[in-house]
Amino acid sequence: MTDVGATVLVSRYGRNGPQVPLAGGDADGSGCAPGPGPLPDGIWYGEVTAFEDASLAFNLICRYSGDRARAHPQYVAGDHVFVDESSLIRTVPVAPQAALSLLADRATPDSQTLVPVADAPAFLAADTGRAAFPEAGVEGWVLVEDGLLRELLEPWYA
Repeated sequence: MTDVGATVLVSRYGRNGPQVPLAGGDADGSGCAPGPGPLPDGIWYGEVTAFEDASLAFNLICRYSGDRARAHPQYVAGDHVFVDESSLIRTVPVAPQAALSLLADRATPDSQTLVPVADAPAFLAADTGRAAFPEAGVEGWVLVEDGLLRELLEPWYA
């Protein structure tokens, strides 16, 4: 397994990504309402619904953690609340050397592995834990800089 500790998201926020608002508001990371158009630079939580050679399709999801999750009207239980406020799927161009930190096994904590973008679909298909949820994409954090995806971090949740 390739060490993902050197990636920006893991080195700054750990293997589960930021659990605090970084740009005002209550949602973790850069928030959840950047408006229409391309995904702005920042750290965003959401679901990757498709991988292409030079881009990915991304559905932005609001994630709230800790006390902010427990205070959210949609809170049920646990440490996080996930709210999909929009059906807008954004195309995010991928930097040539983007770091994709994907779970090698959804049943194993901290099993993130660095995967080249071109290999992501085959890598995801090989995880038998994902076979139980074929309609699900990859949920996680994306780091967008200069309009390009630089990193994707798929966290593990108990």
